[in-house]
Amino acid sequence: MNIIEAINSGRKYRRKGEELWYESEEDNRDYVFPLGAILADDWEIESTPVTITREDFDAACGRAVQKSDGRNIITSSM
Repeated sequence: MNIIEAINSGRKYRRKGEELWYESEEDNRDYVFPLGAILADDWEIESTPVTITREDFDAACGRAVQKSDGRNIITSSM
């Protein structure tokens, strides 16, 4: 992703492999980046981990099987 996409995501962003995260807040857009960073397409945004319980997962799988109406749906037992 390029720097514009990263900034517009509204999340923290950084170049891959770097430790420093930049904020996407409107008042924090006064950073000065070198030309190479501006042209780079290796920017990433901070991901938010999602936690799902086993019960929620099983319930979602059950609903998917019901909605499939017997059509071929790939399931695996865990």
